[in-house]
Amino acid sequence: MQVRDRHYEYNIRFSSFLRTVEDVKNIYLRKNNRIYQLKQLAHIEEVSEQERGLSLSNGKRAVSLAVVKQADENMDDMKASLQEVMEHFTQVYPDIDFCISRSQTELLDYTISNLKQIFYWLSS
Repeated sequence: MQVRDRHYEYNIRFSSFLRTVEDVKNIYLRKNNRIYQLKQLAHIEEVSEQERGLSLSNGKRAVSLAVVKQADENMDDMKASLQEVMEHFTQVYPDIDFCISRSQTELLDYTISNLKQIFYWLSS
């Protein structure tokens, strides 16, 4: 969320979900040992952000999303889950093309395969 006053802009991150303007207005804050709702201290509105860049895929406007594997996640499970999500969205939104444009898992699979071959060769 971006907060502006007359001179400064602040980027603020929350650990909870804020889905509507009302959610933001109802945030509780402590100021001078009193509890306020944000709507009591500030004017809050939703404004459109001017488009700064453009993502294209096959010459069409696109939305890009990066999926980053966490260290404790299983790569095969993640790939299967991602495939399920892609299939679900394809069914729900049949007029939209969903695709994976770049996958670093292929490079990782290749690297693991090479390591297995090297260890096999060294152990022989």
